[in-house]
Amino acid sequence: MTAGFRQITFPDPVQDAAIETALFYPASGTAEALRFGAYPIAAALNAPVRGETLPLVVVSHGNGGFPQAHRDLALRLAEAGMVAALIRHPGNSTGDNGLANTLAIVEARPRHMDLVIDGLLADPLLGPVLTPERIALAGHSLGAYTALALAGGEPVTTRRETPDGPFRPFPVPHRAVQALVLLAPAPFWFPTPDRLTGVTAPIFLRTGQYDAITPDSASQVIRQGVSSPRPLDDAVAPGAGHFSFMSPFPPSRTTPEIPASQDPPGFDRPAFLRGLHDEIAAFLTRVL
Repeated sequence: MTAGFRQITFPDPVQDAAIETALFYPASGTAEALRFGAYPIAAALNAPVRGETLPLVVVSHGNGGFPQAHRDLALRLAEAGMVAALIRHPGNSTGDNGLANTLAIVEARPRHMDLVIDGLLADPLLGPVLTPERIALAGHSLGAYTALALAGGEPVTTRRETPDGPFRPFPVPHRAVQALVLLAPAPFWFPTPDRLTGVTAPIFLRTGQYDAITPDSASQVIRQGVSSPRPLDDAVAPGAGHFSFMSPFPPSRTTPEIPASQDPPGFDRPAFLRGLHDEIAAFLTRVL
């Protein structure tokens, strides 16, 4: 199936910023060689949407990251008949990271996702073919926190945001969604399982065996907090590091000076991601 590609922005009046969003979707037409930032993709630019009652998957990148890091996942989801929206978090992305490690950004990130969903449901082209009861949230690292918060989590501050005293609740929007995809999650704003009892959607959870940033042990709070009966597809990815869940970097940028381009010795990121993305597509097809 051809993937369509379109870029759109949505306003965040609270932050007075624009939320850049890249859309990948099942499309009519023929794919062509395009550039998504610095990265090549094969898609049909601004092509008509193919299908009706489509599910929506909104993807949140990690701390200081960028949406292109999940372009291969988005293409795979479009191939599977879903609309994937890759958002760039203003104030916490590559080249625009002034809000990193602040209370403002952990408050803003769930709001960004919520605003994008509202904007897409109201979009004159995509809105009529989207199904509000078939929405999933996906995220890597801090993006997984973002998804958990919007899906019903009750976050509190850490010493990073409030060094004079952590564990202060802060408000985030909540939205009923039908699935979560959590990759190498950073759940540190949910220090106890009871902060996650409001999360009721089925979860696809993957951690990396050699992840030193968000190790598998950090996800125990997720497993315990959402322990009531619901689908939980949970596994540790053998040999994977923290950044192994991101699309590969081009050879010119695969260097130790760019930690996100690096994997543990002997790890085959492209092969791993092909299998992972197939698993995610199958999970979402099953639960949405």
